[in-house]
Amino acid sequence: MSSNQKILVALLLFLAWGALVINGQTPVQQFVDALRDALIAIGVFQATLTNPKGPS
Repeated sequence: MSSNQKILVALLLFLAWGALVINGQTPVQQFVDALRDALIAIGVFQATLTNPKGPS
């Protein structure tokens, strides 16, 4: 499974979970916590990809 496919599957799972939250079938706080954790993970991943330049 490629990275793009994994990202697509994760996005679809979050969308499905979001739909359940909107319909009131699951608690909102757990969804918000999962989104927060996912955004933190994306930020950490993005930070590891950058190549910071040291002082000149």
